[in-house]
Amino acid sequence: MRINTFTASAVIIPLLASSAAAADIQIWSNEKELENGNHLILDADDTGGDIFLQFGNTLSETFSWDNTNLRFNLSDNLHVEGNISLTGNVEMQALATVDGVDVSELGADVTALENRVTTNEGNIATNATNIAGNTSNIATNANNIASNDTDIAALQAEQTTQDANITTNANNIASNDTDIAALQTEQ
Repeated sequence: MRINTFTASAVIIPLLASSAAAADIQIWSNEKELENGNHLILDADDTGGDIFLQFGNTLSETFSWDNTNLRFNLSDNLHVEGNISLTGNVEMQALATVDGVDVSELGADVTALENRVTTNEGNIATNATNIAGNTSNIATNANNIASNDTDIAALQAEQTTQDANITTNANNIASNDTDIAALQTEQ
């Protein structure tokens, strides 16, 4: 059975065929006459509300638009072959499973891990600041040690000079003592 669409504002077609014939119904559009050829528009008058596509009377599975929550709903599982590209977040409902594993608590686990990562990043930043400060202190201490080594070397040189002066003075005193003793003997 073939049903042609028209450019009229609405076409209502009662489907009173048998279930076997109804399964073979195809909806065609005239691409030359319609601006939206190859499109099937539900709620074309934009009156809103929930919109359903139902698969079978007995099967009664649906693909629907939930106007209150602004989302699409499937009444059964979805099987995808190939990749899924996602923009945004994935929200897990209670008792969500992946390959039989309960993943409903992963959101809390991920949040806890994100908090730990944030804390660790803060600790790393603090440690980096402390390391930079310690590196600066080490450089300052190295300069102080170098300055102290220079002062020690100067003091050691001064000590050597003082030791030489003490030796010279001791020799002069000894020489003077000898001269005094000689003068006393002459008297």
